[in-house]
Amino acid sequence: MRASRGVLVIMFLCSFVSPAACAGGHCGDDVILAASRGDTVSVQHLNAEMNCCLDLTVDLRIDGQILDFSEGDVGPHCDCVCCFNIGYAAAGIPPGRYLVRVWRGAGLCGQVEVDVEGPGSAPAVVGIDQGECRLPTAIIAPSVVRQSWGALRSLHR
Repeated sequence: MRASRGVLVIMFLCSFVSPAACAGGHCGDDVILAASRGDTVSVQHLNAEMNCCLDLTVDLRIDGQILDFSEGDVGPHCDCVCCFNIGYAAAGIPPGRYLVRVWRGAGLCGQVEVDVEGPGSAPAVVGIDQGECRLPTAIIAPSVVRQSWGALRSLHR
């Protein structure tokens, strides 16, 4: 009986949280890291805030020496927000120094420069890792945070 009360608390608290577009809100400051190997640029977005039930999408646009990665999400929406450390890569980037910018909606999450040395041809996003859900600890008790992501996600589907 006590466990079911905890579940209701989780659902109640999550329903009042809405994802911010790279605002450094409930998850902490957004951190953008980028590295290159050959013609592949790997990006990590730490403390990304997004809906618990949606799947991450990433689009790439190249404008001169700027790589714009736009994060989005698809799937059935639920009333819960999680913090994610997400990662993705783009291969086929021509050689040169690039400004890597990460966007969520109209908000710029961060930017960093990276040098690419590979041959590069037909740039495309080649991998996305959404990572594990971390509940926004600023508003949810630590004992609730320790619950597994699988159990939480199944409640909100």
